[in-house]
Amino acid sequence: MKYIAVLSALLALFSLAGCQTSDAPAATTEVVVAAETETADAPAPAPAPAPVQAAPEEESAESTEAAEPEETPVVGNYTYLGYEMSVVSYDGICEIKYPDFVTDDEVAAFFASEVEKYGSLLDGVIYMFGDGGSVKVAYPEGIDAAVRAEYIDIFASDLLAYVSQMDITPAV
Repeated sequence: MKYIAVLSALLALFSLAGCQTSDAPAATTEVVVAAETETADAPAPAPAPAPVQAAPEEESAESTEAAEPEETPVVGNYTYLGYEMSVVSYDGICEIKYPDFVTDDEVAAFFASEVEKYGSLLDGVIYMFGDGGSVKVAYPEGIDAAVRAEYIDIFASDLLAYVSQMDITPAV
């Protein structure tokens, strides 16, 4: 059961590729027809409401309590042929950093292979390319940190299998 949960979360991470396409939009023909409309006098706008002065806030006992600490991210660092990749996952969002020479098209192709592999398990997962060498993956919130760590390992394993088929020169 735990394997299914991990697999479904991983699939959710990579369904993003299904939202991306490199195909140009199909040509369409647009027909514009002038519409005849009758103009009516518009009613005058209502006067703006008078500003309301806020009552001074009293310090509550809650404000003196310490704020809840921020979530500790799940982090995975991987090296392949001297190249490094890092994955930092918070609840609902994950940032992946990879070598700058990897193109967005290559990353999208990998995500597409994951969607093909895992199908609808990745529904609700989207990705957005950041500055050179990074992509953010958004997925449903509420996935436990331990499960996210397992997904990251599965992702890294799938990525290693994917890039091992390529002719990559080792880093110097």
